[in-house]
Amino acid sequence: KYSDYEFVLALSGGIDSEVTAESFYTQGIPFRAVSQRLFEGVNDYDIGYAAKYCKERFIDYSIVNLSIDKMMSHTIPYAVEHGQFTHSYSQIALTELFNHVEEDEILIKNKKADKKNEI
Repeated sequence: KYSDYEFVLALSGGIDSEVTAESFYTQGIPFRAVSQRLFEGVNDYDIGYAAKYCKERFIDYSIVNLSIDKMMSHTIPYAVEHGQFTHSYSQIALTELFNHVEEDEILIKNKKADKKNEI
């Protein structure tokens, strides 16, 4: 069904996204990876792990910068317009990544469970 598409994995540098990437990698499913650098680098420590993971495996990797100004002026309105507005600013920020995938690519991201709504 998706043979005409390329996969793009959103890597935060956390264990969830690394497990997803490792699953694709060990199964031989080709993908490229992208991380989002937030607000002048508040998550630089985390995305360092994503960069290292990709470098060690020769995976095509890029970093997208998202400033607080761009988040407020562009990303939040875009998220609202496309029904992606949630209670989580981190999920809203991920909406920006849709601007960095091509028509023939599928963006795969991890969504952490909301602890308040877990049973």
